[in-house]
Amino acid sequence: DTCCGSGNVGLAVAGSDPVVRVVCVDLSTEAVALAESNAADLGLGDRMEFRVGDLLKPVADLTGKVDLITCNPPYISTANVETMDTEIAGHEPPMAFDGGPFGVKILRRLLKEAPAVLRPRGFLAFEVGLGQGEPMSERMRRLGVFDSIDVFKDANGAIRAIGARLA
Repeated sequence: DTCCGSGNVGLAVAGSDPVVRVVCVDLSTEAVALAESNAADLGLGDRMEFRVGDLLKPVADLTGKVDLITCNPPYISTANVETMDTEIAGHEPPMAFDGGPFGVKILRRLLKEAPAVLRPRGFLAFEVGLGQGEPMSERMRRLGVFDSIDVFKDANGAIRAIGARLA
């Protein structure tokens, strides 16, 4: 689970099956510490590992061995981060939201780096911002390394998550 934040996604995966082992990664030392604390509170710490670093670099030792990569990346454009409602932005550091000039900087890197980390037939699942779903799923099709790409829409019909299987 990269860009793990407080660990919600990784914790859900670890809690879903007692044989699952999860590695949570985040650029923020504070986020990783919080995720680790949450895992301990839920009794999941023995099946989880926590690493600080940039996207998938901290799991380079797992190249070609990962069954599933999950990611809830920053996907708000830099210009919009400054204008976000304080009810949302007031509880997280700006780096938790800032996805670069167009909001897809981390998403593009994820699509580039994930195939090397995944085992053959492994899965990638990630959240996208409003308006990013179709361009990101099309980019994945053009990469030609995923044989199955599924989009998941919110109640308003907007693509908000993408799941794909490596060929």
